[in-house]
Amino acid sequence: MPKADEVKRRERDVYDSVAEVFANVWARYTARFAADLIDLMFPHRGESALDLAGGTGAAGLKLAEHIGKDGSVTIVDISPGMLREAEKLAAARGLSNVSTRVMDAEQLDFPDASFDLIVCSFGVMFFPNVSGAIREASRVLKPGGRIGFTVWSDPERTPFISWPATAAIRRIAPAPVRLLLKTPGIGGPLLKWLLRTRGSAGPSGLRFSRKGSLEKHLVRAGFEPVRRELRAYPLEFASFDEFWDAMLKGTPAAEMVKRIPAQVLEQIKAEARGKLANPNTGGVYVHNEAALILAKKAP
Repeated sequence: MPKADEVKRRERDVYDSVAEVFANVWARYTARFAADLIDLMFPHRGESALDLAGGTGAAGLKLAEHIGKDGSVTIVDISPGMLREAEKLAAARGLSNVSTRVMDAEQLDFPDASFDLIVCSFGVMFFPNVSGAIREASRVLKPGGRIGFTVWSDPERTPFISWPATAAIRRIAPAPVRLLLKTPGIGGPLLKWLLRTRGSAGPSGLRFSRKGSLEKHLVRAGFEPVRRELRAYPLEFASFDEFWDAMLKGTPAAEMVKRIPAQVLEQIKAEARGKLANPNTGGVYVHNEAALILAKKAP
């Protein structure tokens, strides 16, 4: 795997390049899971909140609506491009209680005990040093403060990620790995391990799909209790080509395709189409599952 600084540079660059499409397509979808997370955290009027790795504000803007003008939400991210989209969306919604700052989640530039609650929507999976980031979150959270994360669930229940990724792995993985993937009793577990550990620009988006995988970091940092709940929502596109275009222009897949020969990419696309596209309509309609993970800092 690349070094931490290289992972962060790639993440920043790729999200800067896809920010507008991400805001218009993917943030609208992930906001549905973020809304459920926020409801479970019971934000109060006037509280101070941090949206960690908040991107275009899928969670932070919803949180700002709950907290009201007497409270505040600070959205931080390593991608300036994503934060510019968040600022546009906040202005369009008339949210004056939102601010943004370019910041590394592993090095938060805030005093101790600055926030009443912290949310992190589909971001923690990509942190090179998860334990360090959670320790930083604990430091800036007030005693008794709440923290919540959304992460993608099991690969078998997140087809919009796992099926295109599986098609890619079967074609671009090293030859010995491709051979093992065809071996009975080995191929299935190996594929799931690869899906959970290898992303296109760094760590996988399915990194914390297993129960307990993120929770152990929270427990080590002193959070209590830790709770995981599951939610699933449909993702719909009028055509597979529309879905594919949004994936390549609005997600880290944009980084992956740069390294894949055009002929191989067409093979990957064809296999993903066979899995995701409705044979009658040609459209895409799949449910994807996420885990909502909540915890509280000791008083």
